[in-house]
Amino acid sequence: FGAKKARGRLVYTTDADCYAPNSLLLSNFYEEFAALRRSRGNVVGLSGITKFPGLRGRVLEYWYYLYGRFISPVQLGTISLNGQNSLIDRNALLRAVSGKQLPLFMDDNFFSIHLKKFGKIVFSASPKLANFGSARRLRSLSFTLASLRRYLIAVRQLKKHGTVTIEQVR
Repeated sequence: FGAKKARGRLVYTTDADCYAPNSLLLSNFYEEFAALRRSRGNVVGLSGITKFPGLRGRVLEYWYYLYGRFISPVQLGTISLNGQNSLIDRNALLRAVSGKQLPLFMDDNFFSIHLKKFGKIVFSASPKLANFGSARRLRSLSFTLASLRRYLIAVRQLKKHGTVTIEQVR
């Protein structure tokens, strides 16, 4: 768990199939995080959108935003982090997951459920906070729909049990 070894107060998360954040993106995240803390109080997480190539990519981009910003508050009781593009308060993250079994996937929702006890999570659609993902997630429509189905099953298991395993969604 890399956050334990991090030295800074804030931890940036992304996925292996996304672009590594450049210094401008990180700077934008830090500035926005600081502004949110000043205006809204105890913010512990900030997510931005992830852009994907092509028409399917736009659909996936909107799905991630709609899910994180509007659906997850109903389903999970909190705004969900976008694990592909988030900045998280390191101390809140470590306190939130202390003593819990970390899931192999669905970690963004797992973190969100446990972080909400320590502060607010904000999901921004600002282009300044956008990162870019690969077309891997968009191989075929059937792959994308199967992934979405498993994602929704996993979220249900995560909410019910507090963690999720691969076996729970097969």
